[in-house]
Amino acid sequence: MMNYLQMLADFNCTDTDAQKVVGLIKWVFNAICVAIPVIIIILIVIDIAKVATAGNVDDKAKKEATQKAITRLIYAVVIFLVPTIVNMIFKMLPSSDTGRSFVDCWNYKS
Repeated sequence: MMNYLQMLADFNCTDTDAQKVVGLIKWVFNAICVAIPVIIIILIVIDIAKVATAGNVDDKAKKEATQKAITRLIYAVVIFLVPTIVNMIFKMLPSSDTGRSFVDCWNYKS
């Protein structure tokens, strides 16, 4: 664990390749955190459509579909909030005096 912290402390954000890598990591991270909730919402719509279009649906099937939809909706909200939480954590971390640390690069350079 300490090696990772030392690696982050030794990170040099003045290198344009490092800035591109951090930018790519942030883009992938944000894309995943938006795409997964969208996929989950599509799955919720499919589940509800299956129950709605089924002929003889008892209350148990409706309740199970509703419970599944609520669970998936909670997952979507949590995943959607992950980037906000990570950015808040990085904003609270101290930046370096040189402005070249990973935290500085994450917050300002990309």
